[in-house]
Amino acid sequence: MVSTGVCGWMADFGESIPLDARLASGDPPTSYHTLFPSIWGQLNAYAVGNASLRGLLPQNCSAQDIVYFMRSGNAHSPEVARLFWLGDQLVSWDRDDGLGSAVVGLISSGLSGYSMIHSDIGGYTAIDLAVIKYYRSKELFLRWSELAAFTLMFRTHLGSLPLKNWQFNSDTQTLAHFFNMTIIFQSWGFYRQALMEEAQAHGWPVIRHMMLAYPNDPLVYTEDLRFQFLLGTELLVAPVYTEGASIVKVFLPAGTSWVHVWSGTMYEGIGEWVDMTAPIGYPCVLYREGSMVGQQFVANLQARKLLAGGWIYRHSTMHARINR
Repeated sequence: MVSTGVCGWMADFGESIPLDARLASGDPPTSYHTLFPSIWGQLNAYAVGNASLRGLLPQNCSAQDIVYFMRSGNAHSPEVARLFWLGDQLVSWDRDDGLGSAVVGLISSGLSGYSMIHSDIGGYTAIDLAVIKYYRSKELFLRWSELAAFTLMFRTHLGSLPLKNWQFNSDTQTLAHFFNMTIIFQSWGFYRQALMEEAQAHGWPVIRHMMLAYPNDPLVYTEDLRFQFLLGTELLVAPVYTEGASIVKVFLPAGTSWVHVWSGTMYEGIGEWVDMTAPIGYPCVLYREGSMVGQQFVANLQARKLLAGGWIYRHSTMHARINR
């Protein structure tokens, strides 16, 4: 496959093997239930290494450039796969299996040794039954793409019912929004690269719970911080995960100072929650005061014409309402 020019793929499934499978080792298939995900990862790693040894890699990428991403895993999987995704969420706002759960999953995965992870933009599982229906809405797609702009991969999925689901090109407003989110994703790419190198060297997650940066602050253990996260130590993201919301609550640890990317407003952390505006198109993201990373991020947004300062935005009507 790689000899045809493919430099990355979704290594889907891999959670288990059939209970009536016959293994060459003679072991019962049940004994491989928890082992199979890492074996599946090893197979993909072997394929890349073998192609490299045989000189079959495309000229435009090395073995280090090839990325396969997996949804299955066990404690050993991070050793054999470079990237993971969260699997098949419902195309909903649900906190247990939807956009809300994706935010929680990104954070908890980092605490579980999965340092590089992302999700399907918009979720995957749609349902079209007489008694229950889940279709991806326009607003859900817009908000999920905002979350994805601050993860390791910005990747869409048609979902299980493509014709029922809202897609990135379903109308011109969505396409413009999607374009802007790719600009955001590009604009912090320099920092993402540094964080990925840290993850490779030390296993530190790119997407981090607040406790990893403020371990001595007792409030980061007692407050409900499932829905905001740090990128490394320099950027704080609080995605909108509730339908119809345009304000998010952000917890700022005491003794910290943050700058709101879109408005330039300074916030002093006093160990309390702060309400911040998050209109569609402008996800809530802050950088640590004085951070060179934050300043470069803002400069990149300005260079790409997405941020001109003082709440002046490209496609500025996006935050006013969703044209349905």
